[in-house]
Amino acid sequence: MTPIIITIVVSIMGAIYVILPLLYSNARNSVIEQITALESNEILQPQPLACLVWMVLVIAFWLSGTHSLVLCGFVLILAVAAYIDKVCEWVPDWVIYGALWYSVAFHHTNVNQSLISSGLILVFPLLLNFVEWLRNKKYLIASGDIYLLPSIGWWVQPEYAFALCGVAYLLACVVGKVFKTVTVPFIPFLSLIFIAYKTFEGVMPYAFS
Repeated sequence: MTPIIITIVVSIMGAIYVILPLLYSNARNSVIEQITALESNEILQPQPLACLVWMVLVIAFWLSGTHSLVLCGFVLILAVAAYIDKVCEWVPDWVIYGALWYSVAFHHTNVNQSLISSGLILVFPLLLNFVEWLRNKKYLIASGDIYLLPSIGWWVQPEYAFALCGVAYLLACVVGKVFKTVTVPFIPFLSLIFIAYKTFEGVMPYAFS
């Protein structure tokens, strides 16, 4: 089973690495046709190191042997989303809807609890955007990132949903400060925190008891 999983992960991440410039170019051309004010026309440059890092993370998550194949599949989807967000600061609709469909279809759990978590995970970014809009008339977290959150919340216990987003945002802020970057993609950090949460989920109740 392990060689099959590794082959699937490498194939999917490799395919995303190869076709992402084309997907980005098509989406950009579509936007250019609708918004003539868009002036820049840069060519997207793939980032092999970032793709390799996420590929290794997914494989390591599976090889740990403590997670279900279904959960590993969702982590793979998050890895795809994180890589795309890292490269072009954009999460395509097919990833957003695919993640949501996958979560609802394959993660059979307490539906009420999952719905609550999916709502709670939205509180932090919506509150943050609301405050920033009142102050500077702009948003800190992009709408595409927010649309992806409910599918992540579907896998999280309600008591950790709010904190998950908060910790990911603080980590992104720290990295932005250290590297003096104006814009920092949010999904890679959220995905890392989600992987860490799932890795230590079994011991967390005891750690806080």
